[in-house]
Amino acid sequence: MSTPLTEAFAERMQSVGGRISYTTAEALVETLDGLVERDRPVLFTPELRDLARQLHDAGHEAYVGTREGVAEHSEAEFEEVLERAGTGVSGSLLGISSTGSIAVGPGGGNGGLLIAFPPHSIIVLQADSLRKNLAEALPEIERRFGEIGGEVVFVSGPSRTADIEMLSVVGVHGPTGLDVVIVDGKEA
Repeated sequence: MSTPLTEAFAERMQSVGGRISYTTAEALVETLDGLVERDRPVLFTPELRDLARQLHDAGHEAYVGTREGVAEHSEAEFEEVLERAGTGVSGSLLGISSTGSIAVGPGGGNGGLLIAFPPHSIIVLQADSLRKNLAEALPEIERRFGEIGGEVVFVSGPSRTADIEMLSVVGVHGPTGLDVVIVDGKEA
């Protein structure tokens, strides 16, 4: 699965504290099973509902991260599950190798919330959606903007700021951990 684009992307993402895993569509649930905590809820953006169901079937407290998705498997309120969630899992539009960034859309609802609120984020990235640079990425994002139906956020590692006393702090504005799972082969 190693290509110049994946190698450059992984190098950049790891340089800012992100972790990279490689898998296939067939082994994606097994890969996610190894990355999430077993004793805390895992919330998925709606476009990944099949992965949420498969992880739930594997014994995890896994939900589609909407009110309806939580109500499907729990008596708990969405806010309670979100508060206890250890991981938010989202799909992605594309990755940018030169910066190690990932373009994430709204994910069918609550995408931004699920990427920013839980302490651990996982973003699923198709290997064939990597682009060399922003100049190659923007026309595709513009072309797909109508189908996305909302904002596009660029994620480049776990949340980090140096606003206070110029001291770099991880996790102030979002997750302290970011895993990017690069999937080779057919779309997950």
